[in-house]
Amino acid sequence: MTPVPQKAGPRGLDLGALQQAIARTFGARDRARGMDGTFRRLVEEVGEVAKSLRHRDRRALALELSDVLAWTVSVAVLGGVDLARVARRYGAGCPRCGASPCRCPQDWAPVAARGDRRAPAFFGHARAGAVEVGRPARTARRRRAAASRARATRR
Repeated sequence: MTPVPQKAGPRGLDLGALQQAIARTFGARDRARGMDGTFRRLVEEVGEVAKSLRHRDRRALALELSDVLAWTVSVAVLGGVDLARVARRYGAGCPRCGASPCRCPQDWAPVAARGDRRAPAFFGHARAGAVEVGRPARTARRRRAAASRARATRR
């Protein structure tokens, strides 16, 4: 028997209950669409958020943000991520400096600060030719071209 989702009360719906409701409601469709298709829908909704911001339309912004939240939860469900657990990372303030409000420098880049210079591997499978984070794509293209030329001269 599946648990009944909590009704949204004066404080809203908690993340765990929302994740269960999204999994129950859209899980089969999301699995059929796959991670890539579901992620693309999320990106499309982010574009609609941008449009509502450009038009300064609060009502559309609220609607589009709720869609972004739902698609984000769908991606988490497909990826096996417990959002309620991982959201705790931000519960006590900034995950980097620990302060609330954050006292990190304005130009701080979270990925670069970790020393993780490569694009993240998805479920442990690194993409071939992944672009390095924080560096222009041009640099990565140059590096791949140089490696290709080096391989060609060895043949």
